[in-house]
Amino acid sequence: MMRLGDVAGITAEGLSHAAGSALAEAVRPFRNPLATPRRQPSQLLHHPADPRRGDPTRARAFVAGQYRLPGGLVTTPEGGAPWTAAPPTPLFAETLHGFDWLHHFQGEDDARAHARWLVQSWIEAAAGFPPAVWRAPLLARRLVSWLTGARLLLSGADEPFRTLFLGSLVAQSRFLSAIAGGTPPGYGRIVVHAALALIGASLPGRGRCLDRGLNGMATELNRQILPDGGHVSRNPALVLYILRDITVVQDAMSAVSKAMPEAVYGTVMRMAPMLRFFCHGDGGFGLFNGAREEDGELIALMIERHHPSGRAFGVAPHARYQRLAAGGTVILVDTGAPPQGRASRGAHASALAFEMSVGPERLITNCGTGVGLPPGWAEAMRATAAHSTLTVADTSSCRYLGTGLLGGWSEGRVIAGPTKVLSRRNEEERGIWLATSHDGYLEPFGLVHERRIYMNNAGSDIRGEDRLLQIEQLSPEDLRDLEPLPFAVRFHLHPSVRIDLRPEEGSAQLRLPSGDGWIFRSAGGGLSIEESVYLGTPDMVPTRQIVVSGGIGADTTVKWALTRMARPGGVPVS
Repeated sequence: MMRLGDVAGITAEGLSHAAGSALAEAVRPFRNPLATPRRQPSQLLHHPADPRRGDPTRARAFVAGQYRLPGGLVTTPEGGAPWTAAPPTPLFAETLHGFDWLHHFQGEDDARAHARWLVQSWIEAAAGFPPAVWRAPLLARRLVSWLTGARLLLSGADEPFRTLFLGSLVAQSRFLSAIAGGTPPGYGRIVVHAALALIGASLPGRGRCLDRGLNGMATELNRQILPDGGHVSRNPALVLYILRDITVVQDAMSAVSKAMPEAVYGTVMRMAPMLRFFCHGDGGFGLFNGAREEDGELIALMIERHHPSGRAFGVAPHARYQRLAAGGTVILVDTGAPPQGRASRGAHASALAFEMSVGPERLITNCGTGVGLPPGWAEAMRATAAHSTLTVADTSSCRYLGTGLLGGWSEGRVIAGPTKVLSRRNEEERGIWLATSHDGYLEPFGLVHERRIYMNNAGSDIRGEDRLLQIEQLSPEDLRDLEPLPFAVRFHLHPSVRIDLRPEEGSAQLRLPSGDGWIFRSAGGGLSIEESVYLGTPDMVPTRQIVVSGGIGADTTVKWALTRMARPGGVPVS
């Protein structure tokens, strides 16, 4: 077996080149992440635990050389490691080198042996890895994965593997400690501080990392978590990821009798109810601002752990979303302007977009996130047209800083978009009324989009109205210039929905897999069906969308309704 020291011939200068210029000042020969530590631990002080349950079928697929991860699939020949193949996407490479899949290797001896072989192979190949592998957030995620997977890796392992593995943990931990201060703002800082806290609790001689990690987590949570428990990026998925990281650290601190900062507990109390808020009836998240459905089992686990007896509330005033729920029907609406600055790098142009589910089945959706797909998809999925809302002239309500402008820290952030997004909610005995508007089309077209949604108290009658308001009184000449501009109100359908279009009636019949049926009706534009895609899961799935379109005039109003059908005999579908 190759020893860690055998791959440690990389110099400080070479590592600076391999890890990127941001690391240059932090690197010293004794901070080389590949260098054999002078003090080699024989064991860990504590074995942190991953709260997730592994999927043995995933582990067996890996053993067979089928590495399916977010961002693609790599198939390796017998005896081949996945890092020897070209990654299909950057997201695949990031997930692969983060080892966030390691928790699947539990139970079966051959799975554990394969997990050890993968870790050994990675360590032996580490000197040739690309720069991103050594950046602080990915390095921290790998260390968290290795520490939470250490029990399964070390159980039954021989001494050469133990020496290699523990030595690499120490070397990479030492390097993370050196470069952590340069971590860019955002979720990555929380991962870095979580890793430092676990390092301090688990590795001999790294106790100083513990307080540094805990205090850093508390600081970043205060910066990033809104008063209602949402994240500053408005991405629902980050609430889940951060809660998972906090849970791992909480459990580790409890095991070593170390108190968490009081501020962290208060943050958890705010965040946990947001998991219920963002959930559809199937237990997965709505597809807003970079979130996918996410891991429903993990969502349920975090709810049970941190918010077991609560219920979903209706308004997130700081994250700026609305939730309408009745009779098993759930509607989630984006009623916020995009975040500011760096937090907007993943934000979507989704003002007033909505999603709808009926029981455990999704009906109306947004397209999801294109992160990790080939070039162009991420931008396309952020566009307004990829959401169930209104577009003007096929133009997004947000504009983004292009790739390569002002460097990587700035590219993709929102530079123009809605600044005033208003919402008013009224709950009555017969149902819920929601009135919203945004000014994202004010600057380019002089228009404000208003959307009204009503849901009855049985969740069986949904009515909507979309209007384009002209803010200034226009002359006949201006109206002539404006009228040719097209508008489109889009309703993206979940791939499981079957549709029967009846354009002469201005309606469409929608059928869910359970047999539950809904009638869509509209007025104020032409009704058509177009192709769409669904990216609520890592795989792209073709689907369709209902489009109500026309030309903008002095009064542009589209009215639409979704009404639950009754089974023969007049009994509504339940």
